[in-house]
Amino acid sequence: VDRVERIYLPKRFSSYLPVPTSETESANTAMVQPSGRIPLIRGIDRVLSGTKPASECVQICGIKPYRYLWYSISGFICDCFQLCIDMFLFRVFHISDPSVCWALAFSFSIIFRHTSHRYLVFGDYVGGYCRSLGRMYGGYSIIIVLSTLFNVVMTKVLMISHYTAWIVTLLWTGIVNYFILKHIWSFGGEKNDSSKRRDDCSVEATRDIV
Repeated sequence: VDRVERIYLPKRFSSYLPVPTSETESANTAMVQPSGRIPLIRGIDRVLSGTKPASECVQICGIKPYRYLWYSISGFICDCFQLCIDMFLFRVFHISDPSVCWALAFSFSIIFRHTSHRYLVFGDYVGGYCRSLGRMYGGYSIIIVLSTLFNVVMTKVLMISHYTAWIVTLLWTGIVNYFILKHIWSFGGEKNDSSKRRDDCSVEATRDIV
């Protein structure tokens, strides 16, 4: 991790990156640019230690990507995991019904999604791991039902193949899931103070450089 975070862009490329507008961003950028060079990536150590999610602390080429980008990355990884479960159920357990495979694989993948979204997107569990996981299953329950019914229509009525229907079902559920998670992640507990977290990241970044 230290080696990765010590990689800096060449000075000629750093000059093309947008200049920060706020005083806080300017101060942070100045601290992490020896000789005017910008680090390739910064903040991975705080993600791995569980201190902050990547969406709040990781900067790539001096720029903090939007949280939805991190959600897309996390979602893609989790979708691949869900696909592996689906194929395992289909090929090993010989569950031939595409909709049953979808419902089971989606349900099992939520545990993995819960951990992935915690480190990459939304941050620490509110109310502890079990309560947070319970809220996630509760929020996803309606999507599991709706997406399974949608998959039934795709495969039984429209006669679309198993994995073509899987992809189509996945496309709209991914977008809907983001807004559900955004609402339920801190529901029932203290909401995350984003500005405070950004300040904490700035302080930790300063300590790293000093």
